[in-house]
Amino acid sequence: MIMSKHLTCAVCRKTLDDDVYMCRDNFLQAKFFDEQDCSDNVFCSPECAMRALSVELVRPEDVPSTAWQDDDQ
Repeated sequence: MIMSKHLTCAVCRKTLDDDVYMCRDNFLQAKFFDEQDCSDNVFCSPECAMRALSVELVRPEDVPSTAWQDDDQ
């Protein structure tokens, strides 16, 4: 019996037949993703990748004051 292989989105579990999104940053790969086979670093969309990395859209007033930069004058 021949087993075929496929990729699955790590967040929504959708079977992927085309290009996929992956986090390519070495630091994040080493510190955030655990699976040796990289299956937890395969995503169907930027939205699923952002959900996995806990990236959210926030209002400016919710950004910590330490993140704000002075305007160049």
